[in-house]
Parts: sequence; C-alpha cells; structure tokens
Amino acid sequence: PVSPELESALLDGPGLVRLIFNRRVDREFVLSLDPRVSGPDRSYGPVSAEISGGTALGPAALVAFEGLGSPDPGELNSGLWEIRSRLPSAALRLGGAVYGPAFASDEKMGLFALDGRYFIRVFAPFATKVEAVFYRGPGAPEAAAHPLRPAGRGLWEAVLPEDPGGCWKMRVTAGGKVSEGLDPSSASVTAHDGLALTRGDASPVSAGPDFGLSEAVIYELNVRDFTIDASSGVREPGKYLGLAESGAVHPARPGLRTGLDHLSELGVNVVHIMPFQDFENDEAGACYNWGYMTVNFNSPDGWYATGLYDGERVRESKAMIDALHKKGIKVVMDVVYNHTAETRDKAFNFNVLAKDYYYRTKDDGSYWNGSGCGNEFRSEAPMGRKFIMDSLLHWLTEYKVDGFRFDLMGLIDLDTVSVIVKRLKEVKPDVIIYGEPWAAGPTPVKGVAKGAQRSMGYAVFND
Repeated sequence: PVSPELESALLDGPGLVRLIFNRRVDREFVLSLDPRVSGPDRSYGPVSAEISGGTALGPAALVAFEGLGSPDPGELNSGLWEIRSRLPSAALRLGGAVYGPAFASDEKMGLFALDGRYFIRVFAPFATKVEAVFYRGPGAPEAAAHPLRPAGRGLWEAVLPEDPGGCWKMRVTAGGKVSEGLDPSSASVTAHDGLALTRGDASPVSAGPDFGLSEAVIYELNVRDFTIDASSGVREPGKYLGLAESGAVHPARPGLRTGLDHLSELGVNVVHIMPFQDFENDEAGACYNWGYMTVNFNSPDGWYATGLYDGERVRESKAMIDALHKKGIKVVMDVVYNHTAETRDKAFNFNVLAKDYYYRTKDDGSYWNGSGCGNEFRSEAPMGRKFIMDSLLHWLTEYKVDGFRFDLMGLIDLDTVSVIVKRLKEVKPDVIIYGEPWAAGPTPVKGVAKGAQRSMGYAVFND
C-alpha cells in the first residue's frame, strides 16, 4: 500500500486548516501525526480534527488549531507559514478563507480613468508580485511595466503617471511562478490570448424599442450564419456589420429582402444572438465555432469584426445593436457564465490573477465539471458573483442590450441569480432574462431548476 503523504495545507478560516493527503486517511491517523502550524514567531497545536464530508475516511481533514486565528495573507503567500508533523512539512497557503468577507470588495475593477487620472485595480489574493505591462501596440516590444501594490482584501492597485495608451496585460507572481494574461475586466481585446486595448469607445447605441414581454417574437441567430451565404447580398457577410446592414437583397432576386430587412419583414422584434463575447478561437481563421467557450467576458469577439487590433470588434458590435434597435428589434445576448475556456494548464485571465479562486474544486483539488466543458465558474464566490454582475451591467449600459439568455443556469447558484435579477431590473425594469434550468453533469451547487423561476422575475426553458 502507498504510505500517506501530506500534499497540501490550506487555511479555510480563522484557526481552521484543511490537510490534503495522497490517499484516504481517518481522524486518528491525522491526530497521530501531531500536526502543528509554524509561523514566523510561534507555532500552534491542534485542538480537533475531522474528515471532510463527515465520513470516516477521506483524502482531506479539517484541523482546528488553538490560537491560530487568521495569519497575514502576504506571509502565507510568501511561504512563511507551514505545517510540521511526523510527515515532511508542507507550506500553509490560503484556502477556503479566501471566500470569506476579508476577501470581498465592491470597488471598481480593471483599468479606468477618473478625474483625469488612470487607475488599475485587480483581485489577486495569492500573489506576491503584480505588474501591469504596457505595449505601444500589438506586436510591439514591452514599453513599460508598472508595479501594483497590495491594497487589502486580495486587491492590488496602482495609479499610473500618465495615459498608458496602446495595449496591456498582467504579469503575476504567485506560488513562485510567473504568469502573464489579461485582466478579466478587459473591455476590448486583440484575441482571447492576446492583449487588451487601453482606450475606451464612445460609439453611440440607440435605446431599444419599448414593448412588453407578452408581445415578444424571438428569433435565435448566429452572427456569422445569418449573412455568411452569398445569397445574403450584404457587403460584410458573417460580420457584425453584415447583420447591421439595411437595404440588402438577394443577388439573383432583387425583390427579395435579406438580412436585417428580412428580420423586420418577418415580424421579429427580439433577436437572441448566440455568444459573441470573446471566446477561444482563431479569430483570423475559418474554423467554425459557436462561441460557448468564453474567455474575455467584457469584450466582443473579433471573429465577427472586420479587423482585430484597433477596437473594430467594439465599434462594429455596437453598430449591430444600434441598427437592430432602429429597426424596432430588441437584442438578447446568449451568455455563458457557468464555465470558461481555462484549464489547469491553460490560463488566460482568471487563473493568471487568482488561480482556482473562480472555479469549484473538489477536496482532491480537481475541478467539478457539471458543464461538461472542464470546469464550473464559482458564482457563489464573492468576487465571482461581483464579476458576473459587473459584466452584465457592462453590456446592459455600455451596449444597451435588452436582455440575457443564460446557458446552463443549473450551475449558477440561486442567491447569485436572485441578486442578478434584482440589480438588472433596477437598471432596466423591462430587461429580458431567461435560460436553461439544468446542468450537464453532477455539481455541488444548488442552481436553477424548473420551478425556481416562479415569481422571481426570470424565465426558463420548458424542455
């Protein structure tokens, strides 16, 4: 048989440490190790232990240590605390404690300007060093790296000396490893694994039409598929601008309206557009992709834009929504906040800044996979819930979309859904909210199921 080894030790709360072993153990074995938490100044002994999940045997044990309290996160991240026992020692790191109130904030995140000054604020609770790296443009060499300072609650922030211009990404040191990727709040990117643009976009979007949900005639479409065929007659087939174009006709049948005018002619007054938030794909290539592996939730995808590097995706997606609104058609976004395209070995944004924080993990450290796509977004995490809310408000206010169709709502916890619906309706009382009341596999979360929507202000599919 394999001898038990201590694989990791995680601080789950004040005085509470989770010990994870390479095999199942029992309570008596854990206490026989005489584990002690050792810090810079003193050590702490155990007062109780139990196997996670309330079973007799398991790979993880919760051990309470007398007087331990909550060690300084910076010291934990720097490796100054460890578990010593009859087994080889293991560093004590932040665990479940990072989901408590000491690591929650309502402050504005990302890169933003305020009163003529430029700020960066990110959530990186496990980091020992955070930098914002700037470039004059895509493909250009690094122009500057600005250090961020810890600001409490897992936040890091900086005030920039001037308008940074160009493009940027994050460089984060955590657990002795340096990773680079995008800030999850980035509003315009050059690719799912590229850079973020620093400048915003002021392109106007007309308000949507005013009518009740009982009058809605909903048509589901894909940006590319709706105009990609040559018979669409549009100038930019398969693009945001193709869907925005009015006056298009069938090339061989000039009396037959196509594209946007065809939608209007059908009597459609709501379009449910399949995902166009930035997703994992080759935006310059032809490989087909429906877009359900989202990466940068606040940026439109570039596959549907006429260019990739100068903010075209933002301007042109806004033009699409504006054109639909002017035709009397509301826009519902198909959104996928239940999982992302990240894996343990492929980090784009969330896992660069806060590895595993945004994902549901099992006691052995592996990801829950109720999405069938490799992970589940941890909507119940304070900063996970905040991210989803901030992102939805970004699309509701900046793009003036009229509603959201949620993929796999069975993976979004009920409290988060309740908060989302309440806040969105405060901003836009007639916002349309509906989604799938199921998951694609086992999950630890109590999410939306049929019946949960009753009297809650949102709808679900009935199949």
